[in-house]
Amino acid sequence: MKTVLVFGTFDGLHPGHDDFFDQVKELGDNIVVCLTQDKVVRELKGKDPIEPFEQRKEALKKQSQISQIIPGDLDIGAFRAISIVQPDIIAIGYDQDELEKAITVWLDKYNGDIPVIQLRPFKPDTYKSSLLRK
Repeated sequence: MKTVLVFGTFDGLHPGHDDFFDQVKELGDNIVVCLTQDKVVRELKGKDPIEPFEQRKEALKKQSQISQIIPGDLDIGAFRAISIVQPDIIAIGYDQDELEKAITVWLDKYNGDIPVIQLRPFKPDTYKSSLLRK
C-alpha cells in the first residue's frame, strides 16, 4: 500500500480539487493531506483564507479519497509532515512550483529519496481557487 502526501490550503473545494484527489488516488491507496494552517496562509498569500482551518478540514473529510488530514507546520519550510508520514510519493498541484522547489531542497538536505510528482491541471481557466474568488 503506497502512501501519498499532498500539501495545500484547499480553501473552497471545487471540481479542480476533485480531479486533484482523483489523480492522487491513482498514485497510492493511503492519501494524507497536510492542510495549511491559517497563520501560514496569511504569511504566504498576504490574506486570510476564506474558510478557517477547521471548516476547510471538515470539507476535506467529505472527500472519499483522503485517508488522513494533518495540520501543516506553523514554520514555513519545516516539512515535518514528510518526517511524520514517511510517504512513498509526494504529489503537488500543477501550480505549486514554489512548493516543489522548497520540498526538493528539503529532501536534498535530509537525504530524502521520495519522488515528487506534479499533477496535471483540470480546466485551470475555470477551476482555480484564485479565479473562483473573483
